[in-house]
Parts: sequence; structure tokens; C-alpha cells
Amino acid sequence: MDGKRESFFDLLKQAAHLAEEEIGRARRIAEELSRKLQSADAQIEELKADVRHYRDIADQAEKYLRLLLLERDQRAAPSVPSRSPPMQTRQPGPEAYAPPKYREG
Repeated sequence: MDGKRESFFDLLKQAAHLAEEEIGRARRIAEELSRKLQSADAQIEELKADVRHYRDIADQAEKYLRLLLLERDQRAAPSVPSRSPPMQTRQPGPEAYAPPKYREG
């Protein structure tokens, strides 16, 4: 009976050892995946900032286009008095169109 008991405890020790190894492997995988997820989250935030930046540029471009069309229409029909003087706008330089992370200064 002692031999069987000893054999049983040996098997139990082996199973516990294998379980510990699997837990360690699972922990390492979870930590690696966690790091990758944090990196992906940071990239997503950068991309969201870029989207906001380019959406703002598109909005500015649409406003400027409407202004140009209004001025064109006013020149085409000079007999119609304008309610307000044409707006003087200054177009931003190319640096204004770069995403914030690429701007100088």
C-alpha cells in the first residue's frame, strides 16, 4: 500500500508542478497581451487626435469655399447690394495642416 500511496503523491506533485508551469505561462501571455493592448490604446488616441485635426481642417476649408462662392456670386451680380462687406480672411500656411504631433514649436 505504501508504494501505491507514494506513487499517488508523486503523480500529484507532478500535476501540481505542471499546473504551476501553466499558470506562469498564462501569466506571461496575459502580461504581453496587456502591454500590446496599452500600445494599441495609445495608437488609437493618436489616430483620434489626427481625425479631429483633419476634421477641423475640412471644416475650415468648407467655410473658406463658401466664402469664395459668396464673393463670386456677389461679383457676378453687382446690382444686388451686399448686407455686409466681404470678409477678409487669411489662409493658414502649410504648417497649420500638419497633425499636432508633427508641428514644429
